[in-house]
Amino acid sequence: ITGTSIELRDISQLSLEKQQQIKDAYLLLLGISITLLLYFSKNKIQALIDKLFFQQKYDYRNVLKQFGELISSYFTQEDIGKKSIEQIHQIMRVKGTSLAISSNGDFVVRMGQDNMDVLLNHSFSLPLNIRDEMTSLKKQIRPGDINLMDFPADQRRLVHCGTPVITGKGKLEAILFTGEKLSESPYNHDDMELLHLFAENLGTAFEKSRLYEESAEKERLKRELEIAREIQINSLPKCDPDIQGMEICSSLSAATEVGGDYYDYIPMSPDRMGILVGDVVGKGTSGAMHMSKIQGFIQSLQFEKHSTQSMFERLNTLVRKNFESDFFFTALFGVFNSQAQSLELFRMGHNGLIYYNASEKKVRVIEPKGMAFGMTDTERFSAELVSETIPFRPGDLFVFITDGFIEAMDDDLQPFGEQKLCEIVETNANETASTIMSKLQEAITIHSSGLRKDDTTGVIVKILSPATAS
Repeated sequence: ITGTSIELRDISQLSLEKQQQIKDAYLLLLGISITLLLYFSKNKIQALIDKLFFQQKYDYRNVLKQFGELISSYFTQEDIGKKSIEQIHQIMRVKGTSLAISSNGDFVVRMGQDNMDVLLNHSFSLPLNIRDEMTSLKKQIRPGDINLMDFPADQRRLVHCGTPVITGKGKLEAILFTGEKLSESPYNHDDMELLHLFAENLGTAFEKSRLYEESAEKERLKRELEIAREIQINSLPKCDPDIQGMEICSSLSAATEVGGDYYDYIPMSPDRMGILVGDVVGKGTSGAMHMSKIQGFIQSLQFEKHSTQSMFERLNTLVRKNFESDFFFTALFGVFNSQAQSLELFRMGHNGLIYYNASEKKVRVIEPKGMAFGMTDTERFSAELVSETIPFRPGDLFVFITDGFIEAMDDDLQPFGEQKLCEIVETNANETASTIMSKLQEAITIHSSGLRKDDTTGVIVKILSPATAS
């Protein structure tokens, strides 16, 4: 070989010494070439060997980055758990993975991969000492500890390590179980450390999932509250009736939770007007829907053609037929007769009527006998229902309320009570109906520090003197 040409020669024609020199140079070049090839290919060769024999070393930074990106794209505990054990199964190259979730003091295997799917839905308890060590020391449990757990004997062998999943609040939320490695080699320090890091990431993800679910639940409840409130408001009269000789004022003050409060005005004849205040059992959308259904029943009844007693018997039959057996509806119903100057009062398991007698300047609570709608069969309901007639004069007051007024609690959990209501009515008897209603609602707000657990609904009727009425 020269700088300008390559000459091929038959080395057999050369001397033996020259032939040996060429052979030695050839072998040297071949050795150098093989060495360089092996050097630059060693990473690929090692990866192939690791793959064939299920052995590997972990690039912690890259592995945890991929794991974190994976679980951060899911929001529910179930999705996070399933994707996590799939990823851990692939990275750790084990024969199975599963995740046991804390449930009422015990643990239940909710997710399983490969041979550990036989553990699904298995419930077990942890010995107290193991639970304490896992929670406080983040101890990983090994086969010796697992033998102390109430796993079926043929399933204990599947679990080679249990790593605690601790949330930010220090709660043992779950246990990550991993099986034997595919290489059948024992767990080393790197394996245990990586499982700890996986568990820490899982604990953080579960905590975020809980916060997400709480936020979603709050939004759901908020929306449900809005819907229930809308149903409730749309079910109420748009305005109070204008009746000669009477001042009528209604009010519904909303609570933090929508109840089943309801009131309505029912024309019965030119001289007779019915006023109903009721309370449907149930809260939220359920209570509002029940209330709306009751309103439909009441408005379908023909009070102008039939006796009030018979209409309420019909209503009780409808309630018993169309609602669950534990449903009931209380109501206070008064029929004002402007010609007879009297009130006929019916009470169906509700609070009594607060009545202020202007001539006596005294307040009393009138509670005729009667059972709530839906509480019993119609025959007994009818037998128990008794009305009471009260003649009225100018200055008299009739206050229909729901139990939200009486049961409103202060910071010491003391109810407002019926007596205080009567005192406010008596003290302000010379005021207008709307002023008295404002006084009642204001007193409840102060007593409950503005936090009402139940709606306060009421209707006040004040009998006017002829001069005032005109």
